[in-house]
Amino acid sequence: MNGFTTKGGKIVAKIKRNLGVLRMLFEETTEIGIPCWKVSADLVKCRLRWGASPGDYLFFRFHELDESQKSSYVTSLLNSKLIATYNKKEFITYFEDKTLFATTFADFFGRDWISLQGLELGGFTEFIADKRYIIYKPLTGMQGRGVEKLDSQQFANATSLYQHIRDRYGSSGIIEDWIMQHESISNIYSEAINPIRVITILQNGDCNILHSTITIAKDGDIAKVGRGGMVAPIDPGNGRIKFPAQDGAGRIYESHPVTGTRILGFEIPYWRDIVAMVDKASKVIPQIGYVGWDVAVTAQGPILIEGNHNPGYRYQQMPAHLPEKIGNRSLYERFL
Repeated sequence: MNGFTTKGGKIVAKIKRNLGVLRMLFEETTEIGIPCWKVSADLVKCRLRWGASPGDYLFFRFHELDESQKSSYVTSLLNSKLIATYNKKEFITYFEDKTLFATTFADFFGRDWISLQGLELGGFTEFIADKRYIIYKPLTGMQGRGVEKLDSQQFANATSLYQHIRDRYGSSGIIEDWIMQHESISNIYSEAINPIRVITILQNGDCNILHSTITIAKDGDIAKVGRGGMVAPIDPGNGRIKFPAQDGAGRIYESHPVTGTRILGFEIPYWRDIVAMVDKASKVIPQIGYVGWDVAVTAQGPILIEGNHNPGYRYQQMPAHLPEKIGNRSLYERFL
């Protein structure tokens, strides 16, 4: 019964999201003179021909594209096909469960962590003894949902910090040491870890990089588009940012709006080491072959933040990064 209720709740939530997307789409297209019936007909056609969801249609601005351009985008259906082809459901837990991921990918994790499950005050006090900042993450979940950065100096002592975490999160989740990222990336923005997403497919034992981006915070301490962050694409061949960053509202940034540091043309440090690391990591659980690896770069080199078994495809096809309005479908489709 609980499983049925949970599934029903997810369906209802998805319907609500799609209705919200349709409302935004119809408002925008009506303002520019495209009637709702015409957009609705095109939505159905794009779903049937290319597997585009209403969210895809709005995000990629399909109402502004011609047929050849629309056909070039990775859509929700193509993404789902890749997941079904390369990711075996029984192995997804290695990526969803934060403690299992940290244990399985220990060679690449590069920081201290501790589970809240069964954690007593003494163990917590010992863990934070040499740490000012720590970060809480839910046991499961992706895309930065529920993540909180905590400053130990804002609490009277270890006991009050421990109690804060217990009161707020109970015994579910993981506590990690805050990552000290590379100075050059901190120069762009230092209050958050600006993660690099490298999407790979493991085929016949070979790791193939499909796309790579960096997400940069504009303010706050979590770099996430939903929290105002911005995304810039990285050239997999040389590790340089090849287009300006774009945020979720479509604003473009060649330099960071707060620090003024140049984003366009920035060279990611340790890029070859990042490529080598994800190559090795992709072979640890080969049953999950389509992965979005989130990487942080420290002064000593790259480490893994997490791996996503649903690596995403929209932020890899943001309008500002596609001057010819041609998507990445050809890069992905060759693996089906």
